[in-house]
Amino acid sequence: MPLGNDVSIKTETTPQTFSCSNDIEAFTCKKCPNFHTFSVVNFRQHTTTDEPIQTCQKCQFETFSKYLFLIHPCFNQHVFQCDQCPSSFKYKLDLKRHFKSSHGAYYQCDQCTFKVTCKYRLKKHTLVKHLADDEIEWLHCDFCASKFKTKVYLMKHMKCRHPKPEEIQWFPCQSCADQFRSKVVLQKHIIAKHLPHNEIQWYQCPQCSFKFKLKHLLRNHVIAIHSPDSQIRWFTCQQCLAKFKLKRYLTEHISKKHVPQSTPRHFFCDQCPSRFSHKRSLKDHIERKHLPETEIEWFQCEQCPSRYTRKLQLQRHVISKHLPEDQIQWFQCGECPFKFKHKRNLKEHILARHSPTDEVQWLQCERCSSRFKNALQLQRHVCEKEIQWFKCEYCSDRFKRKAHLQRHVSNKHLPDDQVQWFTCGYCGARFKEQRTLTKHVTVKHLAEDEIQWFQCEHCPSRFKQRDYLQTHVVAKHLPESEIKWFKCEQCAARFKRNFHLRRHVLTQHLLKSQSDK
Repeated sequence: MPLGNDVSIKTETTPQTFSCSNDIEAFTCKKCPNFHTFSVVNFRQHTTTDEPIQTCQKCQFETFSKYLFLIHPCFNQHVFQCDQCPSSFKYKLDLKRHFKSSHGAYYQCDQCTFKVTCKYRLKKHTLVKHLADDEIEWLHCDFCASKFKTKVYLMKHMKCRHPKPEEIQWFPCQSCADQFRSKVVLQKHIIAKHLPHNEIQWYQCPQCSFKFKLKHLLRNHVIAIHSPDSQIRWFTCQQCLAKFKLKRYLTEHISKKHVPQSTPRHFFCDQCPSRFSHKRSLKDHIERKHLPETEIEWFQCEQCPSRYTRKLQLQRHVISKHLPEDQIQWFQCGECPFKFKHKRNLKEHILARHSPTDEVQWLQCERCSSRFKNALQLQRHVCEKEIQWFKCEYCSDRFKRKAHLQRHVSNKHLPDDQVQWFTCGYCGARFKEQRTLTKHVTVKHLAEDEIQWFQCEHCPSRFKQRDYLQTHVVAKHLPESEIKWFKCEQCAARFKRNFHLRRHVLTQHLLKSQSDK
């Protein structure tokens, strides 16, 4: 059978030469005229096959080749139709999977609303979510104290925490120097740090104004802020019975309180003498103390000029300053009338006011004999010893925090044309801070029925500001044993308010000493 090629072969010592004409003759099958090919191999496979003719029911296409039948246009469409819904599929296996997942029998969890089509997944759900800890056959890590409910979780832990150097596959971020061991974590990092706001799919909280870049952050927010305690699956510490709403809170608690550390691990700042027990604390310190403002990723409040270096700080600010009273989940002290917007403030209050001295887990300063009831007091003490003062360039005042210095400069030294004024809509008075304007409007202009009064539970007194009520309760109703006294270091005087102590020191000690001179 002619191929349409002129081939000449010379002697063995001379190279072979090939010359091809442009008019190549195609091969046509006599049984199925629609088949054409320029390949001898394809033509032989087509003509020598013993398979029956494949016929398309839609276009009457016929061929001996299964391959040609599968790739012809009619077959390459969604031809497998579901008889329960309008869905159609290209392959029969996909139709079976669809029918099983969408129209098949469900396995319902008898303890919650979870349901699934696969019985194995129901068993896994019961193991992870509902089995008591003493009923679980734990899988322990050979390198650390971690334990897991399933082999998959253990393998993930080994891959992330204890991989061999040659097994580590890093996924670098193309926008910064960070790199990650998991592609999923890299994707979350890109969404959280580098994706423009107009390209982010935000997850809006249905109960408040908060929105999140990642779905699991919204879920954690709803659990921590809006879910009643009776509906929460608590994570309990087995060593001290402390309860937490989120598993990561329990993990942090165990690492801080119960993991023995023969050699404490410190993270040192390379720009000052500060050191920290956690890497996150070091990062916060660097952002707060050493980074230029232009390099900080700020979280801006949408209702006022305030901005923060951490999203959690912004959330606390919104709850404290802008959230309506009826949307706040108050944390009420069971021993006295005080209530708080944040649970940590309630814990600090109970620890400071109502806990017996012998039951307090004291925090010891590593450099002196001082001890404190909570970490915040210890941190303030350490900062006072190694404090980095922020000095005002216009006067001799200095401040422990940069934000306080900025507020001082704005209030005292900025020219009026450079100040962002907050103007009262009733009388035209203007203020340098939003909180001062809010207090002014409440005290001066709101009618009695428009004010949200703060009622004292011990007497008929009521107040326009919550801090006025708290001052009243401390001054009039708290027993002396529960009052946190502010003592003068130069005499035996003591006061219920720090402001009164400062006024006493100024009038009784500073001014008198200057007049004596």
